[in-house]
Amino acid sequence: IEIRATNSTSAEALLLSLRNNTSLSKLSLVLNGQMEIPSTVTMINSLKELVINGGIANSSRELKLPADLAKLTTLEILRVHYCGLTSMLVALKIKQLRVLDLSNNY
Repeated sequence: IEIRATNSTSAEALLLSLRNNTSLSKLSLVLNGQMEIPSTVTMINSLKELVINGGIANSSRELKLPADLAKLTTLEILRVHYCGLTSMLVALKIKQLRVLDLSNNY
């Protein structure tokens, strides 16, 4: 499923409605320049792949990842693009993570 977040409230509400969906294994978030990932993404326990596109290429702003991202205990693939990331320490806490793709973060 792909979610294009036009504002944080609509994204939060949609993600909240998906939290009990046990068959959702891949989620793609297109944040359109928002600087925060909705914290409700960490409630979707079935995720194996999370793709985040911040839409802020060549920006000095940095996307903030939820500190409790490690709650996604089934997450194996994390791709974070165009988010201006300079640090990804929270990803090191995800024990099942096999693929970490941070391409196109300037």
